[in-house]
Parts: sequence; C-alpha cells; structure tokens
Amino acid sequence: MNEPAKFATILGLDIYPYGACIAVAAALGCLLWLRLWNQKQHDTKQGINFAILAVISCVLFARIGFCAIRARFIAVDYIPGFIYKFQLGGYSLAGACVGLLLAAGLFRLKTGTFLAETMDAIVPAALLTLSIARLAEFFTLEGIGGYIETDTLQWFPLAVWDTYGDAVIAVFIWEALVALLLCGGLLLWRKKAVRTRGDVALTGMLLFGLTQIVLESLRQDNYLRFGFVRVNQLLGIVLALFAIVMWLIRLKPTRILRVRIYAGAVFCTAILVLVEFGLDKSSLSNILLYIVMVVDLAVLGTIGVTLRNRSGKEA
Repeated sequence: MNEPAKFATILGLDIYPYGACIAVAAALGCLLWLRLWNQKQHDTKQGINFAILAVISCVLFARIGFCAIRARFIAVDYIPGFIYKFQLGGYSLAGACVGLLLAAGLFRLKTGTFLAETMDAIVPAALLTLSIARLAEFFTLEGIGGYIETDTLQWFPLAVWDTYGDAVIAVFIWEALVALLLCGGLLLWRKKAVRTRGDVALTGMLLFGLTQIVLESLRQDNYLRFGFVRVNQLLGIVLALFAIVMWLIRLKPTRILRVRIYAGAVFCTAILVLVEFGLDKSSLSNILLYIVMVVDLAVLGTIGVTLRNRSGKEA
C-alpha cells in the first residue's frame, strides 16, 4: 500500500487524492441515479432525499462491516478510537451494499414506490460509483495481484508498480472496467425494450456477483476474508444466488424443476469453494483451477439468464 499523501487542506480538513476520487464517484453515482429516477417518477426532491440517505447509509455500514470483520485485530493492532475515526480509512464493499439495500428499503416505506423499480435505477448508479472508486485504488495500491515476471507483460494498464518497484497485476483496473461495462450494458439494455420490473437490478447483481468472484480471487492485497474465503467473493455468490432465486420464484416452476435448479446452484457453489480452497492451499495448477472456476460461473450465469428470460415471458 502507498503511504497516503495529501494534496490540499480546506478549512482544516486534509484532502487526499483517494478521498477526493471517492467523493467524485459518489457525486456521479448520485447524478446518474437522479437521471434514471426522474425518467420514471419525475420527482427530483424524492430522488435527492434518497441520494443523501444512500450516501450516509453506505458510508456508515461500509465502516461497520470493516470493523466487524476485523474486530479481533482492531483492539490489538489499531490505534484507540479507530472505529470512530472515519478519516483513517477501513471500509467494506459488502457493508456498503447492505447500507444501500437498507436505504432502498427505508425509501420504499416512506414513498410507497416499488422496491424493484427503485433498484433498477440504483444498480447502474452503484456500478458507476464502484468503477471510479476502483480506479482510485491507484493512489493506495490496493487492488493489486501477484508479481508479473515476464518483461513483455509489464505495461500499464495490465501492470502497475508497487512501492518496491516490482510490476504487479493491476486488478483494480480490471475491476473498474468490468463495473463500467456492466453499468453501460445495463443502461443500453433497459432502453431497448420495456423490461419486467426488477430485471435490470437482478441482471446487474447476477453479472457483477459472478465477475467479482474471479476478480477478487486475483487480489493479493489487504482484502477482507474469513479463513481462505474472501468477503467480496461471499458477496458475489450471495448476489448471484439472490437473482437466481428471485427469478425462480417469479417463474413458479414445477417442484421437480425447482429442486433441480436449487441442486445445480448448490453444486456450483460447492465447486467454487473447492476451487478457492485449491488456489489457497493446494499445489494444483492455478490455470486449471481458474478454468474450472470460469466454467462453473458460466453455468450459474446461464441458469440465471435462462430463468430471467422464461420468467419474463410468464410475467
């Protein structure tokens, strides 16, 4: 990780490049949310109220999530009062997602709008915010992977150089690119035809969740984890399975088909756990294990998209 260097002080508050980028990311995400919200609801005041609520909730729960996961280390390795000193950093993507969902739920209770319709506008905006936030990791050198020893592959953006001058995989750039492509793809897809309410959000959750599992596996930085299982991988599989279950409920299939789909999803999840265990603990070829992972994720993605398309026809 790079030692943070401030570039300005405003009203006694130190401004750092990473923090400034996060503020820009949040602002652009809020603007996209307002644009999408106004296309359906035409109520700017409600949209602004939600944006404020969402930002506060995401920051708060991102902090809570990080501190909860690192609880046993904070008391020993961190300075006193770290939990309350937000400026010191330490946030969780999974916690931010929980905060965003809670904000959407509160917004639903207050305004009476359809939660699925609200989420259809939230997910593309969240992906845009995440894309910029990932790029901002350039200033911290979080989001990096293993060393690149081949000279011909040591070029930006495939590689960045750590504090020791060694070339490492710039995973954060690929995470940013994937999030941006998903955001753009969802925006284009929602324009092509009338979509079943909630499909934009669920499709975003499915694809982001599946891609996050692979990308998170490449990281070799200060990622959050439980044992060999990484928190963002857990987030990814939860999002993907949630989308699959929601489409399955909407489809209302026969009992046999429902059992088969659940069994298939559980089997694919088990394979992912075994692959990640193999990457962390075994001497098996990493290339082979990643091939298995990608194929497994493709199966889960196919299940999800098939259910979405079939349930959309039934709706």
